[in-house]
Formats: sequence, structure tokens, C-alpha cells
Amino acid sequence: MNLVRLADERAWIEEVAADFLAACAAVPTGRPLEAALSGGSTPEPVYRALAALDVRRPVRLRPGDERLVPGASPLRNGAMIARAFADAAWSPAPEFRFWPEGEDGAAVAAAYAAAIEAELPRDAAGLPRFDLCWLGMGPDGHVAGLFPGDAGLEVADRSACPATAPSEPRARVTLSLPAILASERIRLLVRGADKLDLLERVASGDLAAAALPAARVLEAPNALAFWCP
Repeated sequence: MNLVRLADERAWIEEVAADFLAACAAVPTGRPLEAALSGGSTPEPVYRALAALDVRRPVRLRPGDERLVPGASPLRNGAMIARAFADAAWSPAPEFRFWPEGEDGAAVAAAYAAAIEAELPRDAAGLPRFDLCWLGMGPDGHVAGLFPGDAGLEVADRSACPATAPSEPRARVTLSLPAILASERIRLLVRGADKLDLLERVASGDLAAAALPAARVLEAPNALAFWCP
């Protein structure tokens, strides 16, 4: 099963940190590690721990999804990521690539897609390829801005797309499922006993959960979920 259960938050952070360093070591010399990051509160302690590591290679950090709220809003995933990595002891310091501001989700997604397509390496199908894609998982099985039943989940011809969340703020933008699946390493960072049952069903191929976004991601052979209570 592509699910790693850790005993507590400390072990969880250490496992994710080790995986991050392995991803860094696998990137060819001469280009930065390209990472897509999960938002929300779950990964923030991981990011703070990573920021304290002695990373000596270029790294670019991008939120994998974003809320369509003003740039100064604390609700933006980019705000949390910038805060968590503000004191990163890396050489060079990490570069941030945030989603553009705007109210038109299609325009914002198109601009973001153009940016990653210009900067990232491509896979065999021509899709931009992140070296590492971190995702959370909601209690409904959503990942990034891809919610069950949303039209964005079926986008096949774009790297990023608008999405609609079931809760406010509803207007979102997100990496598309093909862009997520093109990543070299896909990692779900999940915390909480209340999510373990769903995560186990998703990771085991439970037919009742197979259509959920998290299940479609964990079907990838290079995907792993790290869970702690």
C-alpha cells in the first residue's frame, strides 16, 4: 500500500524532510528543484522544519492551488508558504512563484500555466514536470483545488484551471490533474485520526472511494501518502 503511517508529528516531519532531501539530490546539477506546495494549516509545521535544514541548491516553491482573494489576504496559500519559509537557512534562498492576483479564474489559471510551462522541464507528453508535488487531503477526498464532482477535475488539456470549492471562498484556481500526475514525486501530507479511515480506503483502491480526487492521485506509481495522528 502506498501509505506510510507515522507514530507522531515529529516522525511525520522527519519522514517528509528526508523525502524532500532525496528529491533535491535527484535533481540534475544546473537547475533548481521545482516544487508545488500544499496550502492549508496541515503542512505549515513541515515547511517550518524544512526551512531550518541546510539546503544548498536552488529551489523554486509554488502553491499548487490558490483562493481568488486579494494578494494581501491571509487566506492565500502563498501567504502561508511565504511566512513558513521566511527565515529559510538555504543557500541560495528559495525562490517563490505565486499565483497572479485577479478575479477571473480562467485568466489567472492561464497565466500560471504559461509560467510553469516556460520554466519547468517537460515530461514525455510535453507536460511541465514538477520534481515534487505536495498535496493535502480534505475530509471529502479533495486534493489541491480539485473537489469531488467539480468540472476542474476533468480538465485534460491545461496545466492549471479554475475550480469551485464547496465552502467560502468558493472561487479557486489549481493545478490540473494531468499536471499533478506528471510530477516526479507526488506526496500527500495528511494529519489527523479523523482522516485515516478515508485515506486507507483511498490508498487501498476501495471501489467506493475510487472516483475521489485523492484516489486518482494515489493510483500513480510514484505517489505516497504520509500520515500521522
